[in-house]
Amino acid sequence: MVLEVLTPFLGCTIVKGPEEDLQFGSPSDIIKLLQKENIEIPSAIVLPDNFFSYGINQASIEFPLYYFLFVNKGYSENRKFVLVGTPDQIDRVKRFLKLTLLGPSLEQMKEWKIPEADRIYKELQFMALKKPGTDAPAEIDDIIESVPFKDDRAQVNGLEVVKTGDNRFMVKAPSGDEADIDISLSEKQPPPLPIKTPERRVFGGVLAMRAINTLSGFDPHGYTTGFILWVNGVMISVDGVSWMQDHLMTHGISHEKLTHYILTHIHDDHSSIIDQIVSSKKVTIITARVVFKSFIYKLSAILDWDVAKVENLVNFIEVHSGEHQNIFGADFEFWYTLHSIPTVGFKVTLRDESYIFTGDMSYGPKLEEAFEKNIISEEKYTQQKNIPYQHEITKIFFDGGGGEIHPNPGDLKNIGKNVIFFHTGDLGNEVTHIATLAKAGSTWISIPSQKMYIDDFTTFTASPLFREASLQWQRVLLNSARNETYNEGDFVIKKGEQGGDFYLILAGTFLVVSGEKIIARLQEGDFFGEAALIFNKLRHTGIRVATPGSALRFPGDLFYTYAEETGMDRKLQKIEDTKPLIFNIALFRELSAGTSNWISEVAVKKSFGKGDILIREGDKGTHFYVIETGEVKVDKKFGSKRVDIATLGNGQFVGEMGILGPVPYTSATVTAISDLTALCFDSTHIRQLIESTPYLNLTVGKVMEERFNQNRETAQFYKSDSK
Repeated sequence: MVLEVLTPFLGCTIVKGPEEDLQFGSPSDIIKLLQKENIEIPSAIVLPDNFFSYGINQASIEFPLYYFLFVNKGYSENRKFVLVGTPDQIDRVKRFLKLTLLGPSLEQMKEWKIPEADRIYKELQFMALKKPGTDAPAEIDDIIESVPFKDDRAQVNGLEVVKTGDNRFMVKAPSGDEADIDISLSEKQPPPLPIKTPERRVFGGVLAMRAINTLSGFDPHGYTTGFILWVNGVMISVDGVSWMQDHLMTHGISHEKLTHYILTHIHDDHSSIIDQIVSSKKVTIITARVVFKSFIYKLSAILDWDVAKVENLVNFIEVHSGEHQNIFGADFEFWYTLHSIPTVGFKVTLRDESYIFTGDMSYGPKLEEAFEKNIISEEKYTQQKNIPYQHEITKIFFDGGGGEIHPNPGDLKNIGKNVIFFHTGDLGNEVTHIATLAKAGSTWISIPSQKMYIDDFTTFTASPLFREASLQWQRVLLNSARNETYNEGDFVIKKGEQGGDFYLILAGTFLVVSGEKIIARLQEGDFFGEAALIFNKLRHTGIRVATPGSALRFPGDLFYTYAEETGMDRKLQKIEDTKPLIFNIALFRELSAGTSNWISEVAVKKSFGKGDILIREGDKGTHFYVIETGEVKVDKKFGSKRVDIATLGNGQFVGEMGILGPVPYTSATVTAISDLTALCFDSTHIRQLIESTPYLNLTVGKVMEERFNQNRETAQFYKSDSK
């Protein structure tokens, strides 16, 4: 026979065999292309040497296997899916196929310290593919026939395959015909199917969702399921489309900007983010531990790299079923669905809007059977059953894949217009008039981003609290904040209230008051509300509006999370500790609140006992002290005599001569003559403060002149006296 060779795609070649066809290489989504080209999908695959090349999984065996199992019904006809490769290659593929087809073993879940391991395993056993004619779950070796190379040769489907090099093979037919096969790559393959360009640019929001694509792994009309969720302006990928980077580019989304991924489960048509993990900046996976560990083990087998090293490629935010978690200022609640492998769904709530994303799930007869056989609890049954009927939810993104392990849209009645189906290209006639079918590029914006004046944005970014905030945190904070306007006489905060929100002033004058006493005046760029939030105190002062103005009002719990994660809470603690001292020191009393906050941040409160020396004459000037309580004696040597030249107390300062004077050495000795507290500044900070604050420059400068003249007169006196 003459060997017929087809090359439908770079990295994939099919040889027509006398018994069955043989496929070399299996790039991601290859079965979609083969269906589109009306090419019979082989059930025997020769594995490539490099499973991962140019950001693409070249050993995407999962859906060819599923096609064999569930479309061609090969396993139920007592046939096996054939893998040809080295023993190590075959072992790697079987490892990840076991995870994606049957889920992790009970032993694996115990090793991973999964608290729900027994319950999850019970559900997996119920959902598992069964051995033909039995209720016993199939094993991976029941499904896969391994054909390892021996001396670089293997017999399969009536053909001899000879390995001749990396990704190079020779196929020999019984007739003597031969064919050379080369599936090596010199560059990244183009996507196998066209990627639809969205009709309009991506607009995110405080709470919004966009479908990148919405089909199953079998559907040849487009790519697999993946969404982008916006939470307070931060983009989060919900599952991943195959050829992810190409999709992001087509949608105008920078892959560098997308750093967080919610993984509902690890099927190839939902977790195709390997290119993002390897080619992008370090990303964060948000999911349950069992899903995360399964994903890492799958990735380890594909990349042929140690599990611990692969795990180090990503960050991980663990979510817990049934618990509420704050992520980027939104309330998330995750739960396990009933599916063939561990899968999570979630609800996200922000302000008064909520989305549900079901993930893949069983519904209909399978859900009913699981409940009747006590596989799942009544609580889980009720929760899953009622999802599409929760009319109060803003949007419900609902799995509509059909078949035994997915809901069939046509089976649902009386659902609301808030239900949006994904994982399917067809709703059928029953629900078309009610529900929505998600399509590539479909966008839902429930809370749009607020518009902001350039001046207000500049005020925000110039604030010392937010100046060094990451771009991601800036988006979260600005999108979560509300721009509040106030009239003269309004009380924004009343003394004695429990801490609630945090405020950054954009315009107007606000007064810090205690009773009728005005403690400080706050203006653009100043902030308030942090003490009650960070330190769990009652409001110890009130905030009254002196002139019409506005402020950004940040949710307290979000600001607390920001402060804790960025270390800002430590800076605020320092400000809280030292601000009362600054208000008590006359030198700083007339400064703006912003400058006072900066002083509070850089100054250090120090205590001294009677007789302690703060400054020694002739030493290099390194510190500047402002006395809060107590007194110091200043003495200086004139000729052979040491003379007391001053006694200084509350609000007065020492140390300026050695830092700001003409020579970098101290001109006198300063000794505590009682117990003493003082604010201490290092030389760098006091120079910055005085140079940038005319009031301090003038005040300190005049005192320095007076002290210099006094020292000169005293020196003249002792000089003339010695004569």
